[in-house]
Amino acid sequence: MEILMTDDELKALELSYEATIERAQQREEEAGKTPRYRAEERAWLHKRANDHYAQARDIRERIRAAVLDRQCPEDQDETSL
Repeated sequence: MEILMTDDELKALELSYEATIERAQQREEEAGKTPRYRAEERAWLHKRANDHYAQARDIRERIRAAVLDRQCPEDQDETSL
């Protein structure tokens, strides 16, 4: 499987984790929403940010595995037998 994401794209995905939370806080301040609504929105945004982080971590692990497979192709042949 070939990974089609550059290091810059991976970094952008990780930064979106932090940017999502910052945008939520700005919107809360501008809108002056009720505390309950803000808590619900914050929980949703944290879940979304955590999903972004998990996706970035998964991509990083797949890249690491692909690099290891390329470095040790003979080990891969032995395990497939």
